[in-house]
Amino acid sequence: MNKFIKLSILCGMVVCFLTGCADVVESSMTDNTTQENLISIDDVRIEDVAVMEEDYYVVEGILREIGKEDLLLETPQGQSMYFKLAPETIIYAGEGSDAIAEGENIKVVFDGELNGTEMKKVFVIAVTVLEEDF
Repeated sequence: MNKFIKLSILCGMVVCFLTGCADVVESSMTDNTTQENLISIDDVRIEDVAVMEEDYYVVEGILREIGKEDLLLETPQGQSMYFKLAPETIIYAGEGSDAIAEGENIKVVFDGELNGTEMKKVFVIAVTVLEEDF
């Protein structure tokens, strides 16, 4: 009886390990295909964004995709920007809403290290829905 308990625990651990590895492989494959045609926010010139009073940076555009850890934004100039979201990122969908839908006009507030005209180590602070249209 003791051998069956150990065997079932071992089988359970193997199954958990294999499914966890499959999730990691799947997510890394989707990240590579998603980023092929995108410009990472780390490569965006600082002229493309506005500076707020508190020394944060803001960019507005149309939400194309949003996930738990990433966001794809299209600016009014047609440029796509890819942001990595942190667990601390504030997402505000507006009064009476609990989620931001794709196609909505949004504003992304972020900070990072300014190196000449490029941003490095970007940290997204907040994502909010805009009430006005472009």
